[in-house]
Amino acid sequence: MRTIPVILCVFFLLPGLLVFGSFESILEEKLSKDSSYLLARMEFENSRLENNQKTNWFMPYVTVGGANTFGATITDDKTTYSVNLPVSVTFKNVYGFDFAIGNYWRYNSQDGTWKEDGWAFSVSRQLFADFDIEGLVALQKLENSAWSLLNARNNVFTSVVDEIFNDYYYGAKLEILNIQLQLLIEQVDVIQQKYHAGVATLDELLKTQKELQTLTQQLTDLQRSRITISRTYSKEVFDEMLEVLEKITSELPGEDEAMQIVGYRPDIKASEIGLEIAKRRCERSYQTFLPNPSITASVKIPQNSSPNIGFAVSFGLSLNYTILDRGERNNSYEKTIESYNIQQKVFEEKLATVERDVKRAVLTMRVSEYSKKTAELDFQLAKIDYERTMKAAQYLSEQDIQKAKIQLRNAEIELSRAYYNLLMARVNYLKILGMDLVDLVGRQVNR
Repeated sequence: MRTIPVILCVFFLLPGLLVFGSFESILEEKLSKDSSYLLARMEFENSRLENNQKTNWFMPYVTVGGANTFGATITDDKTTYSVNLPVSVTFKNVYGFDFAIGNYWRYNSQDGTWKEDGWAFSVSRQLFADFDIEGLVALQKLENSAWSLLNARNNVFTSVVDEIFNDYYYGAKLEILNIQLQLLIEQVDVIQQKYHAGVATLDELLKTQKELQTLTQQLTDLQRSRITISRTYSKEVFDEMLEVLEKITSELPGEDEAMQIVGYRPDIKASEIGLEIAKRRCERSYQTFLPNPSITASVKIPQNSSPNIGFAVSFGLSLNYTILDRGERNNSYEKTIESYNIQQKVFEEKLATVERDVKRAVLTMRVSEYSKKTAELDFQLAKIDYERTMKAAQYLSEQDIQKAKIQLRNAEIELSRAYYNLLMARVNYLKILGMDLVDLVGRQVNR
């Protein structure tokens, strides 16, 4: 009976890599290795670049060169070469307009001189341009990616604090279970001796053996839960983590204020932008049945090398319209109208869900407060029982004294767990409000 529990005890107490350092440094290390966070950060940077491209219309595209920039011809008697160098400066999507300024330089080895076509200015625009909607789509994508990035950062935070606490909690519970296991082994030996002597009944022996098996199973279950912990953390890291949690959750907004704060969450903004996009498309749904011509205009300024050529002004109109289709336009029109109605429902449901999440988080914090108070009472009762036992220690067995110590230690550990659950309920409240927990930690540490 003794060999299996002893082997389990040794196996469970094998230490991993003990981690010191600071809580903030551990958090940063986890962020640097988390694939979900790294992917979300990359998506956010891409969305930010795309949004900047839509909003920073004053930043031009400058293009030099193109096809056939350099060419050479080799014949029997000589080799000639040419250089073609077009240069253009383009401003894209300036309130639906595209502006371009360009010139074209040519050089031929036979002439030995550079020639240019002259500067040309052109402007083009579709009659029905959705430049404002394109900007909103890019902004919506940016807000959604910002929310994904925030969730990824907060998920790393909660996984780190859970791992640190579970490392402490499982270690403490293992310590208690191992002491209980040794006491129970001794008790089984005593019952067996009494049973063989005819003093104890078979029922008493079987019940004690069942308790031993149950305790061994608890050890196995605890080990299974501890597999998720990648390392062992020092007590200093655990204490610092609790201190950080206490600081960032010390001042929480009330429920009414929270409902105002969640309105600034990136996902709420994205949903609101999506509703505005659907509204504008709905207002312009009639354009589905109209042609959408592109209008262009250009002015060319000649150079001194072409004195006989004056200013050249040109206009252009491009029109492509399908007179008869197979219902595509009507379907597109109906989808646009229906999309607006659906987006309204989506936005309303989003707000209702957030409101429920806030209220649920508030109630969870209250329940955690009650659980903590109950754990405090259990600890006080265990402490009183321990003090009473120690006063009568000379009249009690060693097992009775050990059981009182275990009961007190177990109550202390469960109290720390109840307090941690309360802190995490507050942390979850901050997550619902859209707070960056990693950023909050940095602010507290740098104070």
